[in-house]
Amino acid sequence: MATKVVNQIMQQKRGTLANWTSKNPVLKAGEIAVVILENNKKMFKVGDGTTAFTSLPYIQINLADVVGLLDANGKFSTDLLPSLALGDTEVVANDEARFALTTANVQKGDVVIVTGTNKTYFVVDDTKLNIEDGYAQILVPAAPVQSVNGKTGNVTLDTDDVSEGSNNQYYTDARATLAAATYVTSTLLPDGATILHTNDEITIDAGEVTAPAGE
Repeated sequence: MATKVVNQIMQQKRGTLANWTSKNPVLKAGEIAVVILENNKKMFKVGDGTTAFTSLPYIQINLADVVGLLDANGKFSTDLLPSLALGDTEVVANDEARFALTTANVQKGDVVIVTGTNKTYFVVDDTKLNIEDGYAQILVPAAPVQSVNGKTGNVTLDTDDVSEGSNNQYYTDARATLAAATYVTSTLLPDGATILHTNDEITIDAGEVTAPAGE
């Protein structure tokens, strides 16, 4: 047998208060009576199968019961709202000082900065401020450069900090003398030696300035 879906609309029995009072029927158990008032507002009664209409109480709907979050004035009850921190920041020197904090210093949601470790934490449970479980570290991406030549912070380097390479070497008097001797041929030195001494003389001839031809 095929299943057929039938759309239904249920209209409750309704009438003015005068008509309901005049008829004063005994409503069946669970039967709803809609009472239309003069201002077109509506109230309800639900039958129990034995009590006449006029003796039945009206159904009172408390908005707080329906919504579950509002008080009698239609506003959120403060009892339903958790305590909120204002995002205070507490700075301590080390983890020992962090674990010594109390709710007089920080509450859940506050931030704690530890200068000794350069780490920052959220307070996630202010009943466990004395242990790591009370905090969640705020992780930040690592910087591309962690150190320079083994140094961190504000780094200043000189030649004592950086080892020279095999090709690019630092200046020394000995290296300068050797380089000069290498590039000066022995024919330029009076004694024909390949080492330049302090008493050697070198004459560098820059040439003669002559007049242009025809002058």
